[in-house]
Amino acid sequence: MVSTPENGVDSIALTYSLMDPIMTVMRPVAGFVSGIVAGVVENFMQKAPSVAHVPGSGFSRLQSYQSLNMQIGHASKMSMAKAYFHEILRGQQYAFGALLKDVAKWYLLGVLLAGIITALIPNDLLSTMFHEGILSYLAMLIIGLPIYVCATFSTPIAAAMVAKGLSPGAALVFLLAGPATNLATITMLMGLMGKRSVVVYLASIIVCSLGFAYVTDYVYAWLNIKAVSSQNISHTSLVPGWLEMTAAIVMLGLCLRSIFVTESSK
Repeated sequence: MVSTPENGVDSIALTYSLMDPIMTVMRPVAGFVSGIVAGVVENFMQKAPSVAHVPGSGFSRLQSYQSLNMQIGHASKMSMAKAYFHEILRGQQYAFGALLKDVAKWYLLGVLLAGIITALIPNDLLSTMFHEGILSYLAMLIIGLPIYVCATFSTPIAAAMVAKGLSPGAALVFLLAGPATNLATITMLMGLMGKRSVVVYLASIIVCSLGFAYVTDYVYAWLNIKAVSSQNISHTSLVPGWLEMTAAIVMLGLCLRSIFVTESSK
């Protein structure tokens, strides 16, 4: 629950495309460590092991194993070339089907809100309001903890805030705390696992977010570089403008298709 939003291929790819390589590395590392810390602390404080029974889970696993065995047997009957082609085709169907359907709405909303932030907020306003350090970290915690912002939705917003002067550490706090916590998740955890587990869950996220925010800002300062986003990088020397516009139109068309066509076909 803690690390999954940050370690998904969609969030890593978006971070790389909208921000810089340092943030691309720090985000999944922070998510991984935060999840390990939360799990270790929870197990350490757990007095007695409790296993939630999910009806049908064993049967579902058995079905998965049988399906996997059938797929392996079927693949062994095909030539190696056909098997590779089949797997590549399945991967593309998932990428432009189920995966795009999951992220398209939030991605477009995030880009829209990022555009509004870019257009309406003056440059360096966020750095002037929050400065750097603990104040900006706490501000992002207050924003990110109670509301639900998925990893796909939060990435364009974080990139826009960095472009407007927010420190990369504070942006990382928003990226970590937003997708992992919200009122619905907290309420669900309290009902399933109890108040103590909720405290462990939130405390692990808060402590790790603040710690990695400090480490992130320290890394940028140590390397003497400024955090950047795709909004303040010129790609004209690498990618022609017409190709950027074509790719944007194709991406928009694929997102709209996954939102409307797939849903209307149900």
